[in-house]
Amino acid sequence: MNRKHNLVIVDNDIDYVRQLEEALVPRLADRIEIHIITEEEYREAFFQEEQYIDLLMIDYDNYGEYLKEHVIKKTILMLPEIRFGMEIDDDVQVMMKYIPGKDVLKTITNTYDQMDSNILDIHKNQKTTKIISVYSPIGGCGKSLISIGLSRKLQKLDQEVLLVGCDNMQSFAAFFEETSYADESLAEKLLCDAGDTYWAILDNIREQGCSYLKPFRKYLRELGLNKTIWANMLSLIKKKRNFDYIVLDLGSSMDEDIKDILDISDEILMITEPNTISARKMNKLLLNNEMLPKTQCLIISNQYHYDGLRFSPDAIFDTLGIYSYWEDALEDPIFYRLALEYTKEQ
Repeated sequence: MNRKHNLVIVDNDIDYVRQLEEALVPRLADRIEIHIITEEEYREAFFQEEQYIDLLMIDYDNYGEYLKEHVIKKTILMLPEIRFGMEIDDDVQVMMKYIPGKDVLKTITNTYDQMDSNILDIHKNQKTTKIISVYSPIGGCGKSLISIGLSRKLQKLDQEVLLVGCDNMQSFAAFFEETSYADESLAEKLLCDAGDTYWAILDNIREQGCSYLKPFRKYLRELGLNKTIWANMLSLIKKKRNFDYIVLDLGSSMDEDIKDILDISDEILMITEPNTISARKMNKLLLNNEMLPKTQCLIISNQYHYDGLRFSPDAIFDTLGIYSYWEDALEDPIFYRLALEYTKEQ
């Protein structure tokens, strides 16, 4: 008979462990054996004999060299806060403590996926991070507003979303009343590809209606952050699979840097306007379609700069109406329809 897969949780914080137990046991106990250890004496007795553990979740106070005496497929180190400069083994995954139980469950299922285990039925519906790039060759056509509106509606549909400004100015930040800037040490870590880069990224995420990576005070190019480095950062975030969607607010240029980002995107949301100048810019882009990746693309028409030009209903996904105030535009039903379109296959 095959050995039943197991999960071992070691943490002295009884209240926190009780929350984990309430979140995990009802969903996992029928498929994996769960050991919960909160007392030091029990921990010492448990690890007195050689243990074979599929997944170990352990807090920093109990983490130590003694674990190397046991066969542990995967270790998740639970930290109450980000600690830069920590030395941990490369195969140890770090998770922030006190995150919601549903996020802990997602981390566990992701980990079993990475171990190629099929014991959890919920793996069959496991989501992967998708990148949606909001792009247009037309400047000032509402890319930032639409990026924010889409991110907010996806989040209201219980999706984990991260909004990232990829244009040189990171223009999306102008829509938030309180602008909090990213620490420039993050730029340094991105440039040198430091080992704790991902945790520096998480430390620079803020919530204002949607989660977003805080913009830098300086322009991206002034910091040396070209689009290739930005694309590498996005690939890192996608690989970690902590988010269902990453929404990118791109600029209006089209060069190799933008192409690098579009190439790693799963979806492209193209913004146009019903006027002659915008139509000419879109036609120019189509004449250079080798710069565009072969991926699904939805087109939105922003009516704000309407000059009488009309699009065929078959050519666009939907239309954003005309509003006097951008706050009202964020409540347009188009964002709900977009969010439903992107999540319908999830």
